[in-house]
Amino acid sequence: PSPPRSPQNAPAFMNPRRLFKPSPLLQRSREDTRTARRDLFLKKVQNGRLDKTMAARGGEDEMMRMVYVAEQKRWERNLERAAPRIGTGEEELEVEEEVDEVDPTLELVCKTNDWFWVPGDGFDEYLDMDGAELEDLLSQMDLDV
Repeated sequence: PSPPRSPQNAPAFMNPRRLFKPSPLLQRSREDTRTARRDLFLKKVQNGRLDKTMAARGGEDEMMRMVYVAEQKRWERNLERAAPRIGTGEEELEVEEEVDEVDPTLELVCKTNDWFWVPGDGFDEYLDMDGAELEDLLSQMDLDV
């Protein structure tokens, strides 16, 4: 029989190439472990309370409806702020009433989305003046066509 092998003659795969060093993340102090368990327990209790509260309110369906309504209201508020007001028929009626009250020799003219009244006989002069301004603007621009 052969003599028993000594640890020095052990195969290479049994001897680690580097020393084992335990992970510092796994080595918690007793206090850290206790705190982690307590936090986990308290979170579990809190989640249980929230589940009971949600069930009392009607469950997840009711909560989802409340979230949907809140998001819809927020979207409508943003839309109202961002979008220009769309005119209704009432504003058009008000303009027509104002037309009846204005001197019939005046004509309603729109320039850059602003409506204003000009004398009826001055409308052609206004158009000529507007055309002259346009010609001046075009002559100042360098058009390389």
